[in-house]
Amino acid sequence: GQNWTITGHACQSNGAMHDLDFPTASVGYACGQNGNINKTTDGGTTWAATTAPGVSTVAYQAIQFFGTDTGYIGGRTNTGQDTFVFKKTVDGGATWIDMKYGMLSSGIALGSNILSFSFLDQNTGYFILTNKIYKTVNGGASWTLDYTSTVPSGNFTSGGSTTTPFWIFPLKLMLENIAPPG
Repeated sequence: GQNWTITGHACQSNGAMHDLDFPTASVGYACGQNGNINKTTDGGTTWAATTAPGVSTVAYQAIQFFGTDTGYIGGRTNTGQDTFVFKKTVDGGATWIDMKYGMLSSGIALGSNILSFSFLDQNTGYFILTNKIYKTVNGGASWTLDYTSTVPSGNFTSGGSTTTPFWIFPLKLMLENIAPPG
């Protein structure tokens, strides 16, 4: 982190970028406002739009890839009927599979806001929703409640806000650095 080089902006002039992930030194993905999902194959010098799963009313908040092909993306629509979005690709973003039904069947409300998630591998992942942590062990096909906070005021967000998680990214870093058992 001592030296940084300015490269092309992943979302160009089409909205703000919210998250990015580089599964290799040259291949990276970025997501953001207005349905933006962009990919670089040259370390960030140039970016190209991938086939966006959804329309321009989706604000993608989080993206994570394993290798250059398998990845997850999450966010929320902002059309007046706000609903969460959670999708998976197995072909580098050319096509996306809607994975929200596994969350809905686990009792997660359609109006929830998936701001961040973290996968340890292609199958085991976590996301935080207000005062609860949910877990999947099958790549997001189904989710179970893993932990509920008993802290008064009740959520894992800063200042009691349900839109600004303060420990999502430390959780992401912590989960990514846990060595698998064995």
